[in-house]
Amino acid sequence: MQDRYAGDIGDFGKFGLLRFVEDEDLSVGVNWYLTKPINEIESKKNDGKHEIKDKYRECDIELFNALKDVFNAERNIKSIEIKQLLKTNMYYSKLINIDNRDGWHNDALQQLSNCDVIFLDPDNGLEVDSAKHNKKMLSKYVLLEEVKSYLDKKKSVIFYNQRSRKKPKPYFEDLYNRLKSTNIKPFSISFHRGTVRDYIILANAKHEEQLRNACTKMLESEWGSKKMKLCQKDNDD
Repeated sequence: MQDRYAGDIGDFGKFGLLRFVEDEDLSVGVNWYLTKPINEIESKKNDGKHEIKDKYRECDIELFNALKDVFNAERNIKSIEIKQLLKTNMYYSKLINIDNRDGWHNDALQQLSNCDVIFLDPDNGLEVDSAKHNKKMLSKYVLLEEVKSYLDKKKSVIFYNQRSRKKPKPYFEDLYNRLKSTNIKPFSISFHRGTVRDYIILANAKHEEQLRNACTKMLESEWGSKKMKLCQKDNDD
């Protein structure tokens, strides 16, 4: 996540999902995986331009109004946090420390230790081999070992993953294969406005029914209606 993306259609989808999760009596903590552009070229890209369209207001009026305010003012994650869009309002907002990532991660584990579900919001998603030898590039990814450390503490994890150019079936097969070492079968919900955003869910056994219920209720709500077409289930898990 970068401050310049705050309040866009991506945030509308992610917070919409997390609010459904909270409605299942699960507490949610957010690690923004806050980072900055890795170079000048990236900083000049017109990312985060996807404003929430007015027709989506009826999906969640409170959320819509709050994020519109953020989008039209000073765009940063602090502006989202003060809106108190989540019941727990538990966030880890420190910039990823590329020179002491272990320390940064351990701090996040401690700060979010009281939450049932941890939402991880990296720029790109789960680590890929091409980024492993570049600390700056790796700041755009969540590391598999970081995911596993939350799971080891009996948390459930939801993380953002950027859709690749592969067709859905091979894309999900590759992604889920990389998660096999977690010993948890993933499932996902996807959002298709602006760009395709996948939210991968690794559910602790005691939370699985609630998390699946949250996704089902969202898909069956206005969010997943033919009129809105904001979210859908893409893979057969």
